Amino acid sequence: MDVDEVPVDVHVGGILRLPADIPRKFVNEIDEEQRWLMVGAEPVGTVDDLGEFVMVEE
Repeated sequence: MDVDEVPVDVHVGGILRLPADIPRKFVNEIDEEQRWLMVGAEPVGTVDDLGEFVMVEE
């Protein structure tokens, strides 16, 4: 995956969380089939250390 034009390796089972305004490009540079799950959501809170969902106080 390219994040803001910088290559980033995402390993099997890996998670990458990006703000919506960061440019990204999904690329398969190997001959094996890959499956990706991508989820988008409104920025209504944060996730600390990929643990419980935490709402931001406004």
